[in-house]
Amino acid sequence: MKRVLVIEKDAVTARRMGSLWESAGYETFLVTDVGRAAFDAGRWHPDLITLNLEGSEGDGREVLLQLLSRPQTSRTPVVLFSGKEKKSIPQALMTSVRAVFDKPVLFERQFEKTPQFVSAPG
Repeated sequence: MKRVLVIEKDAVTARRMGSLWESAGYETFLVTDVGRAAFDAGRWHPDLITLNLEGSEGDGREVLLQLLSRPQTSRTPVVLFSGKEKKSIPQALMTSVRAVFDKPVLFERQFEKTPQFVSAPG
């Protein structure tokens, strides 16, 4: 079964995103503690990571840097959710990023676009 790691500080939003992936047949792991996100990603080996880039003190960017710097996750596709324009994200951070969706996010609509970044569940 394909695995999707959802990194989102807000637990309600994380559960909502996770349930969308699960209803489509993917196994999900929710991380609401951004301090553990890169560690959990390296331990769990997801096929795709979704990450809320916004947050206090640049948490999302720091997590993305950690994901890119670790051998276990440096090649894992990442889908970002951001309230800023895509061009405001430094190019160096975009190496594993497959898509950037603007906030506010209509998760159901964006979800229809994201399975293309990870192969079908199974």
